[in-house]
Amino acid sequence: MLGLFAFVAIALAAVGTYGVIAYNVRSRVPEFGLRRALGAGTPDLLRLVLWDAMKAPLLGLVIGLLIGAFAAGRYLETFLYGITPRDPGVLFGTAALLIVTAVLACALPGRLAAGVEPSQALRQE
Repeated sequence: MLGLFAFVAIALAAVGTYGVIAYNVRSRVPEFGLRRALGAGTPDLLRLVLWDAMKAPLLGLVIGLLIGAFAAGRYLETFLYGITPRDPGVLFGTAALLIVTAVLACALPGRLAAGVEPSQALRQE
């Protein structure tokens, strides 16, 4: 049951991240069209969107690891069986899962930004 709730939570986080990034990309279509017209390639636009989108998840992950794992770990120690609150495998596994989820949620809007045609984007203005 706990695994099901964890899966639902990570799916909701991915859908929410996708929604926010997709909205951001849609509002920046003229900018991406101008960048494309000035010579930016598909990898450049994809990198721009992914870097802008990954700032918040990376910051949250760092704060969560520092505060959540190390500060609140003492209080959770009584509830854990077989692992410690600072188990590196669990911490790095969770961090990797969250990063992969965030990258996958940002990849589709990034592909949309990378596929913007300059003529269509500049006509919107």
